[in-house]
Amino acid sequence: MAVIWWFVPVAWFVMPYRVVRDLHARSAPDDHSFGGRLVILWWTTCLVSLVLYVITRVVTDMIETVGEAQGLALLALAYSLSLLVAAALAAMTVRAISRGQQRLLTSSDQPAIGSDLPG
Repeated sequence: MAVIWWFVPVAWFVMPYRVVRDLHARSAPDDHSFGGRLVILWWTTCLVSLVLYVITRVVTDMIETVGEAQGLALLALAYSLSLLVAAALAAMTVRAISRGQQRLLTSSDQPAIGSDLPG
């Protein structure tokens, strides 16, 4: 279900965030990037970029003057910058989860103390 939630129309706004938040919390509980708010910053930036995209697409058809075109260019720039920020935050989130998973893997590779003792 973790992948399917990205494609369910209404659930798409909440469930992917919850999946990544839970994965991050379980994999990297000691990650305090951005005051422990890395995942919520990433998801908020994704949603902001989506809103900016929709606004840009709607406004594009209404352009009649040069001033409006300049405003649209600023809006498109804001959209592009929000995508860059979302991508950077996504990369940071993936790295934090990967580091946590690696720590969990290496700690489980070590035999438990006393596990080699008989009986």
